[in-house]
Parts: sequence; structure tokens; C-alpha cells
Amino acid sequence: MSIKYIWPVDMLTLLRVTWHRYRALGAIWVIWRIGKEITYLIKPLGRILVILIAPLFRLLVGMLYPFYRIARAFVYFAADRGVAWGYFEQATLRDVRLGISNWDLWGRMGIWEVRRRYRRTVLGPFWATLSMAIFIGSLGFLYAKLWNQDVANYLPYLTTGFLAWMPISAMVAESGMVLISASGILQQMRQPYTMFVCAMICRNIVVFGHHMVVYILVVLAFDVPVNWYTPLALIGIMLLIVNAVWVGLLLGAVCARYRDIQPLIGNMLQILLFITPIFYPAEMLGRRGIIIAQGNPFYHFVEVIRTPLLGKAPAMVSYIFVAAITVVGWLVMLLVYRRIRRRICYWV
Repeated sequence: MSIKYIWPVDMLTLLRVTWHRYRALGAIWVIWRIGKEITYLIKPLGRILVILIAPLFRLLVGMLYPFYRIARAFVYFAADRGVAWGYFEQATLRDVRLGISNWDLWGRMGIWEVRRRYRRTVLGPFWATLSMAIFIGSLGFLYAKLWNQDVANYLPYLTTGFLAWMPISAMVAESGMVLISASGILQQMRQPYTMFVCAMICRNIVVFGHHMVVYILVVLAFDVPVNWYTPLALIGIMLLIVNAVWVGLLLGAVCARYRDIQPLIGNMLQILLFITPIFYPAEMLGRRGIIIAQGNPFYHFVEVIRTPLLGKAPAMVSYIFVAAITVVGWLVMLLVYRRIRRRICYWV
């Protein structure tokens, strides 16, 4: 007789009989059965959340696709026509072009990695979302009390700031190991290095999409304004993705050559988490502190994502700062990459 589904009355009877017959072993088995019944209730909830998040992903991909086509056309033109010849090797631009154009491959790699990490778990990637929600909820009420802040204003500020910081720190931290972790493939076949960087970015964007559930709950709980400024967060995410490509290629190659840089990056990110105005508003630093915060590049990347999520327009200074970092970063990466690209397969 199948006992896959047990009514509460039958469950109590089974618990009583089993306890008298098998004592501890029977109780452990019944607890396991109760836990399994709970999983049957949680799985439909996860499917409902996936159905709600899927349109947001489609909207994000639809808004980013025109920019992807423009960037792809430019890279094709520069690589095939030799526009950058003399400054950047044609093979370097071809690596970037082939890596980005293989979107079906690195997309599957990124999604597969997320599934592999949370295989055979009940909540899957939502475990990271749950831990982040607990962290924000506990610190939000505590810091609001310590700094005499209104919880209705401080908790959305902390949530959006930490939500923007998570993909930034994760992409920078994982960039150091992105090529080293792919050494088994790179030493056996010739593949563009950019493809592995794009897979890492895709993985973190998928996790970021799961974290958006916390933002939705905060919007509903504290009446955060959602207006015409909110879609500007997609532009901030797009700028983050564009910069994550050159950061991943540069740090991946440098960390493959000098392995001591990877733990240094982790230590620096822990310090930057508290230096960057995430847990506290920048206005609390005073006039001199605001000037120091304006010189922090991580602050501007957080602002172009956090401010639209709060229903406000980001400062033009932040967009100018991020655009300048994007141009300079890509130029530096291409200059360095043209010298070390052929040696990376020996370093990993």
C-alpha cells in the first residue's frame, strides 16, 4: 500500500504506533516522511516564482539585445577590416567577437552551473535569496535603530544597495578563477577565452534575477515607488555586464599568471563593502566623505542600479564616471591582452 500522501490523522496514528514499536528509528523515519511531505508543498511555490520572474528576464533580454547587436557589429567591423591594426592584434578582437557570438553555448554553461551548484536541493538558487533576505532583514532593523533611521526608508535603501553590490562583488571575485577553472577545456581544445567570462557573467545575472524576489517583497511591504525611472536600472545592469567582460578577461589572465592576486581580491572586496556607501547613506559622511565616495568607482556602479530601483533618477555624474571607466577599461584590457593572450593556455 502506498503511503506517499498521508492525512494528518493518519500521520498521528502512524507516529504513535511506530514510536511504540521501533522507538528512535521509527521516529526518525516519520520525521523524514514529514519533511518529504513538506517538499511536495514547497515545489509548487518555486514553480510559481519562476513563472513570475520569467517575464522580467524576457524584458531584460529584449532591452539588451539591440545594444548587443550594435557592439557585435562594431567588433566584427574592427576585427575583419583591421581598423585597430597596429594597436590591437586582430586575433584579440576575434577572441572577443567569437566569445560573445557563442551566446547559446555560454548561456547553457552559465545556467548549467547554477543547476549543478543547487542540484538535489528543494529551493535551488532561492537558498542564496533566502540567506540574503535574512541578512538584510536582521541588519536593516538593527542599523536603522542604531543610526536613528526610519525603517521604511532605510530598509529599501539597504536592500537595493546590497542587491546591486552582490553581482558586482561576485563577478570581480570570480574573475580571478574564471580561466583557471576552465583549464581542463583550454588545455585540450581551442576555445575563445571570452566565452568562459560570458558564462560567468550569465551565471551571476541568473542569480541576480532570483535575488530580485527580495526587492519585490520590499516594494510591496514598504510602498517603494515604481515609476518611469525604475527601468533605468536595466541600463545600469547593461553597463555592469559590459564592464564585467573586460574585468573578467583582465583579472582572469593576470590571476592565472600570478596566483597570489586572487586572495588579495577577496580581501579588497571585504574592505570595499564597508567603504562603499551600501549600509549607510553617503550623506552621513559629510562634505569630505561625499567627495571620497565620488572617487570610488564601485559607488557609481551601485548608484546606477540602486537609485532607479528606489524610483529616482541617477545622477549624471555616475553615468559619466561609469562610461569613462568602460572606455578606459576596454582599452587597457585590449593593450594587455594582445601581449599575453598566447601565453594564457600555458599559465592555467
